[in-house]
Amino acid sequence: MADTPATGKTLEATVRYRLPIIFLPGIMGSRIIIRGVASDGSDVQWNPDSTSYMVKKWVTSSYTTNARYMDPTHPADVDSDNTHETANGLTASQWWGGISWKFYGSMIESLHQAANDKSRGSISNIYGCGYDWRRSNADSAKTLKTRIDEVLAKETGAEKVILITHSMGGLVARSYLQQFGDSKVEAVIHITQPVHGGPKLYAAFKAGTDDSDLKAIAGITAFRQTYVLSAMTGAFQLLPNNKYTKTNWLKERVWKMSGLKKTETTTPYSGTNIYTDKYGAASGPYRLVHDDLLKDIAHVPIITNIGNNISNAEKFHAAIQSVFHKRTYNIASSGLSGTTTLTYDIGLLHNSYEVGKADTSDATVPLLSQLGYKLNGINLPKDREHIVAKVEHGAAPNNGGIITKTLEFIDIIAREYAARNTAGNPNPPPNTG
Repeated sequence: MADTPATGKTLEATVRYRLPIIFLPGIMGSRIIIRGVASDGSDVQWNPDSTSYMVKKWVTSSYTTNARYMDPTHPADVDSDNTHETANGLTASQWWGGISWKFYGSMIESLHQAANDKSRGSISNIYGCGYDWRRSNADSAKTLKTRIDEVLAKETGAEKVILITHSMGGLVARSYLQQFGDSKVEAVIHITQPVHGGPKLYAAFKAGTDDSDLKAIAGITAFRQTYVLSAMTGAFQLLPNNKYTKTNWLKERVWKMSGLKKTETTTPYSGTNIYTDKYGAASGPYRLVHDDLLKDIAHVPIITNIGNNISNAEKFHAAIQSVFHKRTYNIASSGLSGTTTLTYDIGLLHNSYEVGKADTSDATVPLLSQLGYKLNGINLPKDREHIVAKVEHGAAPNNGGIITKTLEFIDIIAREYAARNTAGNPNPPPNTG
């Protein structure tokens, strides 16, 4: 038995098999090269690791140009530049070049150090899986399938992997499980996953946004947000689904005069299909098609994209809604102010949208969605669920406390896996959850 420095726990050192780890980033966390999309036919990169490049190619571009870049009908490849890999002792064959070092560098380095810590028993190499986040997460799940097969082919004796996901990467992993099963996945560790979506993106469509990343590529207005994001199938899959609707996040408030007193009546949405009732409605204040898009026939393709992506989101959500790995581990964050409700105000003189915020979020995804499996009647064992305080969504993977907890979860998974596969054990425990 060997002592594990990071946790003080012990692991079986002699194992029959190895457990590679694959990391999946969230939306906009993969560095991609969009082929031939510039006006002169050249490629355009999404590279958060280069502020100067992002300012030159994205921040200073028009919203119509950025909308073209965000359209996944323009094919993209995951960047294979291995500058960060080489500088930090990784190899290009571990596919870290497609992961943004700005967002995930500390996590990558910590996982790499853990892989080199031989006392961690069955843990072997750490691999990245970047993907084109503009596309459907169901398509990205096929990218993950290819990566899992590649990793298992490289790792002699390995039969399964551990998946670690951040944000939308969790949806990719669950779509993989839905499409291809769990026979090659030992466990999944999710970090701030929007299990059932969240109101923040919908609020951007209807009321504009103050989110720095969304403002940088589309501006603050609801019209520009809708225009730029209209073709991004993956983004629509972050909208609240029918399960999340049960939380009464979408409301309508009517103001009336009663004598000399103004009174209000607030009614939460009570329908059964938010995709057709609200998102894709032919008219009304809740549909995702912005009214200004209807004023120009040139916007017909954008309107069509929105309709197709609403339908796609409905099908995608239904497919993965109840899919969770039997060995799911979850890290969530709360205590920061984030969008939790959107209310349509029918006022005395004019109508407007009111974005409601509460300190029950990681500033992007409400805690209720991060723990969304509970809405499915699933309660994880206490040692598989961890909630941290006041860690912002985008900063979560590089947070020291979250990295420590991730490594502790890895140790638990490795120890249990080792117990089932220890050399010389004639009767290993069954491989069940």
